[in-house]
Amino acid sequence: MRIAAMMVMAMMVLTGMAGAGAAWGLPTRPAWFMMGFEGLVALTGFLGLAWARGGRASGLMLTCAAGVCLLMGLLGYLSVQGHLAGRGLKGWVGLRAAMSAALAGMAVWVALNGHRDLWKMFGRGAGVAGVLLVGAALAYRFRGAISSALGGIDGLVRLALGIVGMAVLGAMVCYAGHVLIRAFQIAEERRVEAEG
Repeated sequence: MRIAAMMVMAMMVLTGMAGAGAAWGLPTRPAWFMMGFEGLVALTGFLGLAWARGGRASGLMLTCAAGVCLLMGLLGYLSVQGHLAGRGLKGWVGLRAAMSAALAGMAVWVALNGHRDLWKMFGRGAGVAGVLLVGAALAYRFRGAISSALGGIDGLVRLALGIVGMAVLGAMVCYAGHVLIRAFQIAEERRVEAEG
């Protein structure tokens, strides 16, 4: 598992450096934000390589690297409105999503392997996160229909629906995040106790 993690981290370093170089070398002016986001991907990959090489590839470390890889890829994409030097970046974001998913899968395996009781906790958090992701994808897909349906509702009612909806979404995000992080944390505490 450590070698697979190191391979993905090396890909993060290489693609981050390539992305930062492409953002720097634009004919008009550098895309500073994208260059910074890509630089953070490369730095995270480098630190992950150093950590994994020392035999300390923990589930929490892999999870953080996966989050940085995905978030910086998305922010870089948004900072240049999805195009760099006239080329679309959807494939680039797809590569980042694939690397992030690989790291997240490794993180789950490294952290929870041998802890049957924590798989239930992880499953609850992942289930809520999955519902959020599917809901976000459906809302994006049908955003026009949703917008027109909400357009016919009174402004005060729409505000109340928005407040309730945001409260429910916030609670779901907090629950999923807490349960997932706690499962990793308990597994890490057990690992430290076993080694100490």
